[in-house]
Amino acid sequence: MKTLLNPFSKNGPVKILLADDDPEVREMLSDFFLQNGFQVTTAGSGAEALEQFDRQRFPLVITDLKMPAMDGMELLSEIKRRDERTAVIMITAHGNIEIAVEAVKKGAYDFITKPVRLATLDVVVRRALERHFLAGRVQTLHAAILALLVSIPIALVLGMALASAIR
Repeated sequence: MKTLLNPFSKNGPVKILLADDDPEVREMLSDFFLQNGFQVTTAGSGAEALEQFDRQRFPLVITDLKMPAMDGMELLSEIKRRDERTAVIMITAHGNIEIAVEAVKKGAYDFITKPVRLATLDVVVRRALERHFLAGRVQTLHAAILALLVSIPIALVLGMALASAIR
């Protein structure tokens, strides 16, 4: 598998926040992502993950659905409230279609059931990151277009004022 680097910056490996209350799952997923060139921050609960997210933003969060205190749905809502562009992938052993639909409605990029097949997770992560980084580029282009649209009338007014001053 190729290392996924952020194609839009020179800042190195893509950062992933991984939240799961099962230490074995956390370790397995963390090892998988570390071996493939990601920078991984782990959390054993939703509250811990939110604290990590508040310290630094992540383009991708992978979270378990069922966790004590703050579950994955609450974490999803809080992350989306803080940064709409962050891609959130939900994983769970307790999934059904209703929960998956609710997660997607709340902004989850995808919903994967346990046991997690790493090949499936790899594809979902790559697509989620592509979407995240493309959304950033679109946002930058919108800002550039807006700046251009604002600057054209200003240039015209200044040009007309300069022309009338020369006469």
